Amino acid sequence: MNTSNYLQSNIASVRYSREFMDSRLGTDIYYRFVNYKYETNVPEFSQHYIGGYVSYYIDRSFIFSLSGEVSHYENETNYRINAQIIKRFFRSKKKQ
Repeated sequence: MNTSNYLQSNIASVRYSREFMDSRLGTDIYYRFVNYKYETNVPEFSQHYIGGYVSYYIDRSFIFSLSGEVSHYENETNYRINAQIIKRFFRSKKKQ
């Protein structure tokens, strides 16, 4: 439980992670339940989140990942999708 002078929130979540192909492919799925209760006249509300994440290490300096999430509140459903490409540059050692 998190509490401030205007908000009380309760969050519960479950996550499962797994790696494949000698840890080159990583997966992650989760479920989260959030309940917000404001001290003002805003009605209490709850949200459900379901999401997943997949990352693939092409080599040690190049990674591609894709994540998505669905959130649901009463009659409203929102979708989020993100893609990410990471390229790492390693500084070569100077010759002496």
